[in-house]
Amino acid sequence: MPVTTETHPAFAMIQTMSGKLVRILSGALAALLLLVGTARADSGLGPATAESTLGGLKYQCALQVMCPLGEGKYDMLKRAIAGDRVDQLLFGLALVDGRDVPRDDAAGKGWIAKAAEAGHPAAAEWIQHRLRNGEEVEVDETKVATVLKRQADAGDIESMRVLAPMMMGGRGLAKDPPAGIALLRKAGEQSKDGYVAYQIAELFLIGTNGMPHDHEEAMRWYTIAASRGHIFSMETLGGLWENVPINDLVAAMRSGQPDNVFKPDIVQSYCWRMRAALMGGRLAQYELAQMLTRRSSDSRGNVIEPDLVEADVWFRLGARSATYNNTQVRAHIEPELTTAQLDKVKQRVAAWHDLNFTEMKAVALPIPGKEGQTCPPMPPS
Repeated sequence: MPVTTETHPAFAMIQTMSGKLVRILSGALAALLLLVGTARADSGLGPATAESTLGGLKYQCALQVMCPLGEGKYDMLKRAIAGDRVDQLLFGLALVDGRDVPRDDAAGKGWIAKAAEAGHPAAAEWIQHRLRNGEEVEVDETKVATVLKRQADAGDIESMRVLAPMMMGGRGLAKDPPAGIALLRKAGEQSKDGYVAYQIAELFLIGTNGMPHDHEEAMRWYTIAASRGHIFSMETLGGLWENVPINDLVAAMRSGQPDNVFKPDIVQSYCWRMRAALMGGRLAQYELAQMLTRRSSDSRGNVIEPDLVEADVWFRLGARSATYNNTQVRAHIEPELTTAQLDKVKQRVAAWHDLNFTEMKAVALPIPGKEGQTCPPMPPS
């Protein structure tokens, strides 16, 4: 067969090189378009202009490498324009963070506000958080509250949870703290997971949005949340059971009744931290490590004896999170351990795996220094 220009090996090599060059240039062009979009304040992707911008991207985004929107974002924007409130929220968050789209804070807030006005609870909560922090967000709070109330009246728990603080603060509807608290309690009682109960506990502990500070009530709701598997509530209970709340102590001193304060329970503190630690709670693991480096006691007669081997196990597990990799704590523990003890610690940490909630509840938790005694069973959810 005669050799032609098309069949010559050099021609094939040139074709391959050309193809690579086209892909490189296309990628560079897409990156440049994305950078240009990021640099300018108005990407043209906000609710008012997105439809027009999308039309101009129709052919450009037919080839993903040429599209300034990341994979899937073109179709997401189409659905957001069509009124899908989930995609409005997701595309708005992408714009705010600059994830696979030009970063445009105003446009992103516009889409999230639109989702909130359509009754998406997470979008409404996001907007309310920004407004409380003093950010400028163009949103019709009355419309948001009206749709959330309709959904809450129909039994939607997330709508109840988000609407309740708005009622307490008078955002989008008349201010009514008792009604807001009642609605939040209703959401907590009807929910099956611990997050809503945790939110209620936080409000009682802080005393905000029209809700009074109530340490005892906060602990009750943290316990409900923890009994539904909420790890951070378990960790919080570990701290609350260990310490006298400063606010309560000050109030008791002012009233002339210094003994009329919350009495810590070091065993409860230890047990809640152990539950969270077994489920992978890094804060609980770190605090257990600190607790087991010293002899802890309370006014109830409880004592937790130190155990440096256990302390080092929990420290090393907690230190898997950079937040809790405190070299001062390590320096307080490990110089006191023998080589054999350190080897034992390393073996246990290497073999460690977090337990799920069901597995954790089935484990008996011995109390250090109390022979034969274990932590009480988890309270019912």
